[in-house]
Amino acid sequence: LNNLRLEYQSVLKVMAQKNIIRENEASYHQYKLLGLVSQVPIYRLAWLLNLEFDWDLVRVGDIILRDNSSVLLENHEELFENELDLAFPIQNYIAETDRFQLDLINNKNGANVFIPDLKQFDYIIVIHGEFDYLPSNLLERINQFALIQIAVNIDKKKIKNKNLLLSYR
Repeated sequence: LNNLRLEYQSVLKVMAQKNIIRENEASYHQYKLLGLVSQVPIYRLAWLLNLEFDWDLVRVGDIILRDNSSVLLENHEELFENELDLAFPIQNYIAETDRFQLDLINNKNGANVFIPDLKQFDYIIVIHGEFDYLPSNLLERINQFALIQIAVNIDKKKIKNKNLLLSYR
């Protein structure tokens, strides 16, 4: 399985080098996406996830939409006044083993949506790394939270503008 994964990654790199796909599209295939519907603020959702999974999600800043791409502004950076409605808070967790990384992104800010193709979700969880190190029943456990209406896997093929999802990193 590991050999197959390495072979797949090398094929993606060759395709990126030959401009068949862009480099960020190659890394896009290494992501897993979850969509969550919940009315709780992001800091409370992060707190719930931290308690349940013994994670340490912390706010790392805001994702700002600019010129059809996204930019991560860290906490100490200031937003321009016209960007306040286009700022989407992000919480991040890196596993102690460095086997996976998780981003919890607020998908909505007033009437604005970070990923328009996923407008039905209040939050998006982006997971990258080695998925084998995630809890096997991750979705089931999240769906048991009383404050979360639903949590589902997202089919990445249904997202038209993948650039928004990758350009903030």
